[in-house]
Amino acid sequence: SPFTKKSITVSKKDNEINTLRKYIESGSDECLSPTAINTYLNCPLRFYFSYIAGLDEYDEVTEEIDPALFGSILHKAINIIYEPHIDSRINKDILNNIIKDKNIVESAIDEAFRCEYFRDNTGKKKPEITGRNLIIKEVINKYVNQILVVDRLYSPFKVISLEKFYTSQIPVVICNKNEKVNIGGKIDRIDEKDGKLRIIDYKTGQTKNSFKSIDALFDNKGSERNISAFQTLLYSLIHSDNNKKDIIPGLYFMR
Repeated sequence: SPFTKKSITVSKKDNEINTLRKYIESGSDECLSPTAINTYLNCPLRFYFSYIAGLDEYDEVTEEIDPALFGSILHKAINIIYEPHIDSRINKDILNNIIKDKNIVESAIDEAFRCEYFRDNTGKKKPEITGRNLIIKEVINKYVNQILVVDRLYSPFKVISLEKFYTSQIPVVICNKNEKVNIGGKIDRIDEKDGKLRIIDYKTGQTKNSFKSIDALFDNKGSERNISAFQTLLYSLIHSDNNKKDIIPGLYFMR
């Protein structure tokens, strides 16, 4: 006869409660990231293993570049290109010069490979990219150039921050007591145009750009929940407490 699938439950004992309380303590460095909240909505047990029990996934160095590492290399390359222009006005001429000068993009990608793939932070040796990674490098090159072309259409704008960590607090009620939950995370990019701020999240994977309602973003019963939109909107909420300007959430789809 078939086995009955047993549910796995974890009771909240002192250790679990104390760990969770770190997320509501004022001045605590612990905060719930959009990724953590998405993990909880998708699978509370996985949230427990990752954020309460502290079980990390095995960090294995492989020759293959998986989707997560691909995204990290792309993010790093874009940041390297834009870092010299933080807090300055970027116009079409600047972007045209970057696009025309192939060395700028290629050097940024090489540096990104060195830091993210080879994990070499010395900066002394140019990475030796061979085999299948040459194809991946070319794909990243096309993605980076496409971002620059899209940005040129949007220009002029000012880059405010890249991969900067922002935090905020959300009021909640826990056991009839008013509390505040610490939330925060690294925002890929914030730029400003016409007095409005864009919260940009780069997406290299397959994703959607629509959702039915705000409630649908929290629906963990179906497979239609738009994780990317949820994450970007939450980043926008986090940053809204740090400024009084209008905020425009935006997703850059790479595919």
